[in-house]
Amino acid sequence: MMTLEERVNRLRPEVGKWKDELRTAIRTLRLAEDHIAVLLKMSRWCLELLEQLYQAKKKQPPQDKRLNEWIRDAQQKDLLPEEIASLMHALRIYHNKADHAVEKIALKPRDAELALDIFLRVLEWFFCQTQDLETIYIPSKPAHFRKTFVAPPQPPKVFVNREEEFAQISDWLDLEGRPVLVIGAMSGQGKTALASKVVSWIRMSERTIQVRWVEGDKDLSVVGE
Repeated sequence: MMTLEERVNRLRPEVGKWKDELRTAIRTLRLAEDHIAVLLKMSRWCLELLEQLYQAKKKQPPQDKRLNEWIRDAQQKDLLPEEIASLMHALRIYHNKADHAVEKIALKPRDAELALDIFLRVLEWFFCQTQDLETIYIPSKPAHFRKTFVAPPQPPKVFVNREEEFAQISDWLDLEGRPVLVIGAMSGQGKTALASKVVSWIRMSERTIQVRWVEGDKDLSVVGE
């Protein structure tokens, strides 16, 4: 699951100022540790989105500046579905609690994270209505597969502290069916050295196992021309 930061970074350029607004809010939450300031933005942001929606649909907005009146009016004019109206009411409640001397004491940074998550969902719906976008996020590039395989690297001359893992892989190779096995660890922990050692051992043992070595990119997808 993507973090709030990752989702904001993937917003399309068409989203415009909202990308900067959300980045500022996240910095306020993470660095300044001021979740109240973030929650106090919710009603204003929702009103701005509704105003854009009225303009895009060439409808007259209500004179009342209260968010609940705008939401109700937009629903009556069939501009706002029930699901989005419910999400906006949740954001209004977050804002009101942050503006209330007693209730804001109980609010936590997690509440601001949830509010930002809700706002991103609302923002996506609004832009799909007014900008003809399928999504406000830049789609991920599909994985491309190599037409040819590469030779595995030479195993290290000195191979220590991985005997247990080596034995586990050896046992796995003897399992019937052999489901997928993943060697996972932080960078620099010897994953490639372990895998190349296993390949070398397979070749020396004359096992009837075909080895195909494919290099992946940093996003763990298989790439190549």
